[in-house]
Amino acid sequence: MHIYAAGPGVGDGGPTPTGTSAIDHVSLTATGFHAYVDKFRGLGIEWREFKVPNAPLWQLFVFDPSGVQLELTFDERQESGPPPDMSDARRYQAGENFFRPAPPAR
Repeated sequence: MHIYAAGPGVGDGGPTPTGTSAIDHVSLTATGFHAYVDKFRGLGIEWREFKVPNAPLWQLFVFDPSGVQLELTFDERQESGPPPDMSDARRYQAGENFFRPAPPAR
């Protein structure tokens, strides 16, 4: 696990509108890359994918409900199935905020 420190101005050139603003993201080691993708898809949760250059690592990026970004890192040698989708629509871009908060409960 690692926690990446940030400040309130990280993002699109202004204060972070949601999340803690004290950290950029929390990273966790995980297994079951495609099971996570299936779960995100089934729940309608937006996510991004990445293959770390020159390393056997696949990553998924997702936001928790309060807007804190989570980075899930997988050892590709322990995963099966296709590698991460690196198309423009799905590839993780550092600094991109794709968080879509759920509407308030009524």
